[in-house]
Amino acid sequence: LKAVPQARLSWSRLVNVAHQRNRGSGGCRPETFQGVFMQTAKLPDGISRVISVALGDHDPNHTFDENLRPSNRRQILDGVVVFGDLALVVEVQASAAAKLRTDQLCVNLHGKRIEHDTRAASVSWRDVIAEWNQLLFGAAEVLQGDAERIMMRDFLNYAHKFFPRLGPWTTIGVCGGDVHRIRKRCHDILTSIFKDSSVEDHSRWSGPSVRWSSEGDPCAEHC
Repeated sequence: LKAVPQARLSWSRLVNVAHQRNRGSGGCRPETFQGVFMQTAKLPDGISRVISVALGDHDPNHTFDENLRPSNRRQILDGVVVFGDLALVVEVQASAAAKLRTDQLCVNLHGKRIEHDTRAASVSWRDVIAEWNQLLFGAAEVLQGDAERIMMRDFLNYAHKFFPRLGPWTTIGVCGGDVHRIRKRCHDILTSIFKDSSVEDHSRWSGPSVRWSSEGDPCAEHC
């Protein structure tokens, strides 16, 4: 978010859509970006409004129906993204099994005169990764320079390696006509059948393939 403006733009758009879907007003303006604060107990100075963002592995249409209000809880906020005088307080779902609770989205304002928006924005990791995948591999050249492309590629590779269920290549059908996604999916299929060490990726000329010796294999005559 800090280093890639287009990633910030697409993420803030997802937040606005999610907030409006939950009867909120949105209002996140990406051109007013100020910074990102991680693992903090208090909001930075200059904030007049707070929107809580639930970021997790859930149905993108999920909403938190209960109204939010300021809390007196002891807190360590996962992340605070500041746009002008608006703070998006992001709480991240730790795992697929650990669902976010409404009380986790109620922020302790520490006595400051800040408007705590009563509606949360529920954003799915799947949507974020799909959007950022499109930034990197879409037809339009939207990333500026090699540094942005490398950062986006590293993040997507990390997500694909450790959280493959969140990726946009979970089935061949989902991959559509995107060659990179299809190769990723084919690589996963081959890896699930053969050992990792036998799967090679010749992405420049074909795609993933398998080193295979047919000696002694009764199926060889059919292959």
